[in-house]
Amino acid sequence: MPTDHKKRNFFKLRISNFITNHKQTFLLLIFSALILFPTIKSLVHPGFFRVDDDIQTMRVLEMTKCLKDFQIPCRWVPDMGFGYGYPQFIYYGPLPYYLMSIGHLLGLSILGIIKLFFGLSIVLAFFSFYYLARRFVSPLSAFFGAFLYTYAPYKITNIFNRGALGEFTAWIFIPLILAFIYDLARNKNRSKNWLYLVLAGAGLITTHNLSLILYAPVILVLSFYWLTQSPVKKIFLKNIITAGLASLAVTAWFWLPMLFYQNQVHIETMFWGYFNYLAHFLSLKEILFVRFWDWGDSQLGLWDRMTLSLGLWAWVLSTLTLIFVWLKKQSQRYLITYLYLLLWALLFLSHSKSTFIYQALPFLQKLQFPWRWLSPAVFLTAFIASFFIDSLKPALRKTWVIVLVVVIMLNYGFWFRFESWQNFTDKTKFTGKSWQQQQTISIFDYLPKSAKHPPTKASPEKPYFITGQGRVVNFNRRTNSWQIKLNITSPKAILEVPNFYYPGWTVVESGRKLDFNYDNELGLIRIPLDKGPHNIMVKMKPTLLFKLADTISLAGLAYILIASTSILGLVKNYKLKALNS
Repeated sequence: MPTDHKKRNFFKLRISNFITNHKQTFLLLIFSALILFPTIKSLVHPGFFRVDDDIQTMRVLEMTKCLKDFQIPCRWVPDMGFGYGYPQFIYYGPLPYYLMSIGHLLGLSILGIIKLFFGLSIVLAFFSFYYLARRFVSPLSAFFGAFLYTYAPYKITNIFNRGALGEFTAWIFIPLILAFIYDLARNKNRSKNWLYLVLAGAGLITTHNLSLILYAPVILVLSFYWLTQSPVKKIFLKNIITAGLASLAVTAWFWLPMLFYQNQVHIETMFWGYFNYLAHFLSLKEILFVRFWDWGDSQLGLWDRMTLSLGLWAWVLSTLTLIFVWLKKQSQRYLITYLYLLLWALLFLSHSKSTFIYQALPFLQKLQFPWRWLSPAVFLTAFIASFFIDSLKPALRKTWVIVLVVVIMLNYGFWFRFESWQNFTDKTKFTGKSWQQQQTISIFDYLPKSAKHPPTKASPEKPYFITGQGRVVNFNRRTNSWQIKLNITSPKAILEVPNFYYPGWTVVESGRKLDFNYDNELGLIRIPLDKGPHNIMVKMKPTLLFKLADTISLAGLAYILIASTSILGLVKNYKLKALNS
């Protein structure tokens, strides 16, 4: 009994010492939970929320079907395009949907996994920013920067109005990428941070490739600055270049077809009318001073009913930080100055006065909405303002943080909510009128060019004859193939498969390729056949471009495994242990 008593006292002492030594960490975790709770509490609600991009559920459903069919990578989905199929994940960042589909396969409902993913994205972005900021400022200042990163009006709009899942998920990867670049500049854990940088870069590319354009100025400016400060400049430069190339290589399966097959789909409608960049510039008042919250849409200038603002507190605190670091001649004052100038340069790109830049650089028009530059601007204000708290006297820091957090939460804390909720379950979301809406939302975005216009009614459930006579005995449709057994009773017949043509679709019978055409209004696959029984396979097979992209990705993956000495070190240690045993 005395021994048990001593053991209990020993463990109590250890726990007490651990809490004492990590008191600040525990307090920050408690405060983090308190400020994060308002951002996610509205997600704990029955049914499903209404947002602009109301196609998340359909993407998860289609990706789940791909995984069940072992169509990896998932490129063609069967139910979109009004049931005629769609090259959805050739063009749209697939990573979040792979993750959510795995959650669905493990037993979570589609609606449930999407709500969970929304919440996790908010929380992970908060800690991702803290992870980066902690390299430069105190824990309290890093916490405050992460708070600003989370409570940015534009970010709230992205989540609770637009529902732009890919764009706000990308906010997780940006701080991680910069953290690993900084660690490489310091020559810290080089092999591991190189690997982490490759993975974070790959995550960003396959989540929201436009964010790579938006954040490129931030990444380039910080990388160049850290290069000038690095004790191992040549090694650092080599590491970030090879990491960037490795990220591109391992994700080539996605971005190569997306880039070179743009001429195969009707993407032009994504830049017409409402989606033309000229209709979405912001006024200076909107950028700096707008404090209203609404779930409306984006319009030119002050006609906006969508909250598109940097946030008053963000730019005021950034400006104060710049002043304070120069008054106190702090070591980071030059870095803060460069980032502050970059901040206003990016904000200028969201204003109509920058139209000449979009005309000189047409690829920027592909951003659709110039106000997307608020995204890197939010990051910069949060990063710069992280230094604000450290520029104050130590005795005042906690007070300032508490006051600012309370004031900002009172300003923006009530915005973390959706406009309305619908009484949906997985079953009701994918039946009736709602199912039809899911099949046709944004149908023109990636409509194959084989179709001259979108279909006006749902596709037939099975193949049918447009000339001749016969009977479809049996058919099995999977995500990217049709197995069709049929018997033709007339001398000749033409079978139409209710499937858009897209590069890669082929028709095979007994190992022999059959001729087919798609020269019709909807670009559907038509197969001329002779009298008698037939067993044909209509399947989307990898084109030369798909094969090249997949090969580059496999080669990139092999390079990562070889180049990462941390992984090789684990293998060596395993072999040594095996020999010793």
